[in-house]
Amino acid sequence: MELNQFSLFHISQNPDIQFFQPRIYSQHSNLEKAVVFGVSIEYLYNYLLPRDCPRISFYALDSSNQADIEKYLMEENSKKVLVIEKKWLPIISNTVLHCYALPIEPFTLWNKEAGYYISQETITPITCISITSILEVLLSYPIELRLVDSLQPLANLLPTTSLHYSMIRLRNANFNIPHRE
Repeated sequence: MELNQFSLFHISQNPDIQFFQPRIYSQHSNLEKAVVFGVSIEYLYNYLLPRDCPRISFYALDSSNQADIEKYLMEENSKKVLVIEKKWLPIISNTVLHCYALPIEPFTLWNKEAGYYISQETITPITCISITSILEVLLSYPIELRLVDSLQPLANLLPTTSLHYSMIRLRNANFNIPHRE
């Protein structure tokens, strides 16, 4: 079964989820209701990593300035970049992810730039697709995958740019800075 047959997903390392119950996510202070999150296939690459793996992703918006695009999107065809620390490669290689395909209804778009959808209803997945080769699936996406020793330089610089970025699980990265998730 192929991922591209579906539109919304939830990634987990748990292979036995029968349903997703709405819950409050404390890291989303502007979302005060219990929800189930789904992510669109376009942005799924950002979650195709072990849960605790720190990562930064970024891409240009229509409003991004050319200097930022030239500086941070090195490859000519790079539209989106995903950056992970090299030390996580053995963990990534030994992790199996479970990609739960979700029904489109009753989700509503919550954050277009991140591909987040939310529902206040309990959701039963359509199917679950196990991913045994995370890097192989990541490399099938039209993204540039970068490996670095530390995410710190990029985490410090991206907030000063005009690029859209996401920083996830930085508390597990090779440094200790204030972060958002």
